Amino acid sequence: MRLLIDTNVVLDVWLGRKPFLAASALILDAVLTGRATGLFCSSSVTDLYYIGRKELSESAVRSRLRLLIDQLELTPVLSGQVRMALRSSVSDFEDAVLDESARESKADYIVTRNPGDFARGHIPAVTPEDALRLVVNS
Repeated sequence: MRLLIDTNVVLDVWLGRKPFLAASALILDAVLTGRATGLFCSSSVTDLYYIGRKELSESAVRSRLRLLIDQLELTPVLSGQVRMALRSSVSDFEDAVLDESARESKADYIVTRNPGDFARGHIPAVTPEDALRLVVNS
């Protein structure tokens, strides 16, 4: 199963955000232990850096980014995905880019705390809790 992990799921783990930490950590663990393939949109790397740097040190953020890109497959964002995102029914442009990147990378699901934001997208979006159930039942 191929899961594109949204930025908010990674930040839940990095920043220990409760009550979201447990499920987000478990879905990342499922990826790290090979029960699912984890994807991460390359355009989200700078968002992670920017947000993470507000609460973590420079070295901590860079170290975590290195681990992330070693453990998850970065999905490209090329001009075709950006053009499609601009025409997307997904109202938030950043989410539209994620949806297009997920589609191009043949993701089965987008894992996010905000699945409703992707309701008009091409790839079904699920919460980390729902993703865990899908991984267990696959």
